[in-house]
Amino acid sequence: MAERLRPSVSVTLLGRFEVAVDAVAVPAARWTRRHATALVKLLALAPGHRLHREQVVDALWPDDALAEAVPKLHKAAHFARRALDVPNAVALRGASVLLCPDAEAAVDVDRFEALTRTALATGDAAAARDALAAYGGELLPTDRYEPWLQDRREQLRLRHLELLRLDEAWEALIELDPSDELAHLALMRRHVADGDRHAALRQFERLTRALHRELGVRPGREAVALRDRVLTGLSAPPARRPALLGRDRELAAVDRALRAVRAGGHRTLLVSGAAGMGKSALVAAAAARAAELGLRTGSGTAAAIEGARPFAPVVEALADLCRRHPPLLADLPEGHRRELERVLAGGEVAWTGDGEHQRLVLAAAELVRPAAAGGGVVLTVDDLHEADDATLRLLHYLARSTPGGVGP
Repeated sequence: MAERLRPSVSVTLLGRFEVAVDAVAVPAARWTRRHATALVKLLALAPGHRLHREQVVDALWPDDALAEAVPKLHKAAHFARRALDVPNAVALRGASVLLCPDAEAAVDVDRFEALTRTALATGDAAAARDALAAYGGELLPTDRYEPWLQDRREQLRLRHLELLRLDEAWEALIELDPSDELAHLALMRRHVADGDRHAALRQFERLTRALHRELGVRPGREAVALRDRVLTGLSAPPARRPALLGRDRELAAVDRALRAVRAGGHRTLLVSGAAGMGKSALVAAAAARAAELGLRTGSGTAAAIEGARPFAPVVEALADLCRRHPPLLADLPEGHRRELERVLAGGEVAWTGDGEHQRLVLAAAELVRPAAAGGGVVLTVDDLHEADDATLRLLHYLARSTPGGVGP
């Protein structure tokens, strides 16, 4: 007589719960008994897929005495065997409880952990990607509040984050852990290497907000130092910048407006045109020329990013202004200074259009007025067409409220 082949049992615990026998999924309708289902999950996670009877009782019936829990264990094992329809699917042998001891059992968590150990031991990004491909998601997400799962779920979550770091999958890492400073810092460096300094500043803004919201702290020295180097690059003297060819008329208009500001006037300039024709370069040239003329400057960008908060580009420009000229913030009345410090540190600002934002609006105006009156100030906001309604309203208010009226 031919020897009967051992059945193969595959258990999926990452992202969902599913059991397949000989590659055929066990119908969900069979899992009608909660403790039977929990017993299979518990054993699938156990080393060697076996546990001492008292460990099972402590996990599934923690409030019962052993004499009360053992009959429940036998009942759960019976219904688990019936659901799986595999001989000895859950076996009680002496003091041990085993999952599928007479079958070829494979659990996705075991495979993920084995691949993870290899990747982390070797530091190999390709091995990390193999392990990431085996990660189907959070451990048993429908059992999120089971106490016996919490430590293991957290352990697997941390392993997943380690793999993402090894693979340098910074965007995915930030999606899962918005306060991961190393990931934000790596993206800032990437943006700088790509020549997109505004994107680096926006990344710093996202980091600041996440740390303030989740941990109540500010970015570390390394991130701040990189931010400051980016700002230094944005304010580099004109001689270090490539010449703007064919923009003599526009540069002459910018120069006239800046000289009028230096003389005590007020100008609002809008730079428009098709994508790719050099608007950002012209705005950068205007900021550099303003600095050359001795005007105080602050730069921001309204380029859209997911989750951007109201007023973000103006806050970025005001933060830049305050970093370059610290006395402006220090000399403000206490109420306005504290509001600006809160917002510049990443504090949330409500915008519903009905007044909650007024403290920021008034504080911003109180910051800009003395800056304008004390030698002139120029705020530049790139990609204004991407700005939210709150930003446009604040810019309009600042343009109308500073001394000198609105010029062409």
